[in-house]
Order: sequence, then C-alpha cells, then structure tokens
Amino acid sequence: MSTDQAAAPDGSDQPAPGAKGDRPLRGFVKTASGCLAAILVSGVLSTGVAWSHHSFAMFDRRPDKETALTGALKELEFVNPHSWLRIYAVDGPSKGTLWSFEMTSVSQLKTYGWSVDTVKPGDLVTVSYYPLRFGSNGGELVSVKLADGRVLKGLTEGDRGFPTSR
Repeated sequence: MSTDQAAAPDGSDQPAPGAKGDRPLRGFVKTASGCLAAILVSGVLSTGVAWSHHSFAMFDRRPDKETALTGALKELEFVNPHSWLRIYAVDGPSKGTLWSFEMTSVSQLKTYGWSVDTVKPGDLVTVSYYPLRFGSNGGELVSVKLADGRVLKGLTEGDRGFPTSR
C-alpha cells in the first residue's frame, strides 16, 4: 500500500473505504453521468429534426380560398416527408398546364386509404386544394375525388389547426 492511502480499520492491506485509490463507485458515477448527459444531449439534438419543418404560410388556407381542379394524373410521388400529386389540367384557362400538390406523409396517407397504386398516370381526378399565395400552379392538397367516385384526404387537418370535420 502506498503512503498516501489510509489503512483499512481491520488492518488489512486494502485501502480504507473512501481513502484515495478506493474510487470504483466514483468512476462508475462519472461514467454513468457522462452517459446520461450524452443521451440527453443527443435526444435534444435529434428532436430538433422532428420539430424542424417548413412553414405552410405559402398556402392560402382561408376556407373561402379552397379551390377545385380536374386533371389527368401525371404522377403520384408516394414519398416522405411529403407526398406529391401532379396533374395536367383538363379544362379552364389552365388547360394542359402541370399542377403540383403537396400532401402529408406516406404513413398518414395510408391511414386515409392511399397506396402507391391508388392512382395511375392518365387517371382523371378532381383535386380540392389550398392555392399557393404567390399564384404558381399548385397548392396544398385537401382531398382528391378519384375516377371511381372515392374521395381521399391529402392533408392532416387536425394536426395543422384546422377543424377536424368539413
């Protein structure tokens, strides 16, 4: 035993509890505290990703601005974090122009009855949407009326401050 360690009360060569050199618990506490701190920091940093999201201010979401457009489907991008529906308008002043509509996540769309095979290119659909404030051809998709008459939602109304019924 070194000279800077106190002898154990029983006279053994082991250092007395709390004597310098007898700190396995202190090392464990430091390690556990460090691990806990690392977990908390990584948790805080990773939740920033979940909280980060673009604004929906680009859409004119006033109820009186909801608009409908009929078109032939170009494509459904069934992807996260937002799916997209693109159609070519078939009537009105925008006939033949491409329109793009942002939707909610794949997992949410699945709960509304969507799948990657719900629509096919060329299908005639009528979309209900909130237009882009700056006037481009597109918006936030509220719902889609399919050729077979079914209506499927395209956004999560309750999660975005909308009433849950229409």
